Amino acid sequence: MIGLDTNILLRYLTKDDTAQTGLVYELIDDGIIKGEIFYINTIVVCEIIWVLSRIYKFSKSQIVTVLEALLDTDGLIIHEEDSVAESVEIYRNSKMDFSDILIAVTNRNAGVSYTATFDKKAAALKDFNILE
Repeated sequence: MIGLDTNILLRYLTKDDTAQTGLVYELIDDGIIKGEIFYINTIVVCEIIWVLSRIYKFSKSQIVTVLEALLDTDGLIIHEEDSVAESVEIYRNSKMDFSDILIAVTNRNAGVSYTATFDKKAAALKDFNILE
C-alpha cells in the first residue's frame, strides 16, 4: 500500500503542472492497473478541500464531485471511509466546514456521545455541544 500526500492528489486532480502530473498519473494509474492500493488519510482529504476551495476556487458542487470520485475509485482507500462518505452527504446540503462535519461524524462513529467546542458554527451540528 502506498500513501498519497495532498500535493500528489492535487496534481492528479488539477493537472496544473505537466511534469508532476505525468509522474503522478504514472504512479497511480499504472499502480492501480498492477493491483496496487493507495491510501488517503482524512487529513489529506481536508487539505484537498481547503486548497481546492481557497486556491483553485472550486465550487462546493465541484468539491463534492471530487470527493465522490475519490470514494468511488477502485484502488484508493480513504481512512475512515464511511465517516468521510457520510460527511460528504452532510456537507453537500450544509453551510458547515467539511472538517467540522468530519470531526463530528468520526467522533460519533467512534462512540463519542458529543464533541465539546467553543465554535458556535460547528455547534449547529447535533454531535457538537458548545461549552459555555
